[in-house]
Amino acid sequence: VGGDLVGVNVLAPTSSLRIKRRQHPARTGAIAFQVRCPQAVCIASATAMFRLPGRRKLVKLGSDTAMIAAGSRTKVKIPVPHSIRKGIRSRLPGRARAHTRLRISVAGTNGAATVRVRKIAIAR
Repeated sequence: VGGDLVGVNVLAPTSSLRIKRRQHPARTGAIAFQVRCPQAVCIASATAMFRLPGRRKLVKLGSDTAMIAAGSRTKVKIPVPHSIRKGIRSRLPGRARAHTRLRISVAGTNGAATVRVRKIAIAR
């Protein structure tokens, strides 16, 4: 039983994340975080969804995939288009924030993945 999988790694790689809890994409042009894979090569990607006050539609953003070498740390960015940055500046007065969930997927070369969800605040 299961003789075909002897010696095959089917576990997702271990990884660690560094995320600032308050991000300023209107200034920086992106939502950024760092991913570290200490033991194996891995692939990271992320999505973010949030709602701006006075805007009917949900804002959905996605990142490119990033290859991370074993034992290294890489910064992954979710680019924020100019129209959304303009909306953040105009619709978030002063110290107001829009809360979002980052969905970060880290997969190994074997295809096994882990998905982590983190809450962050989008500020001007």
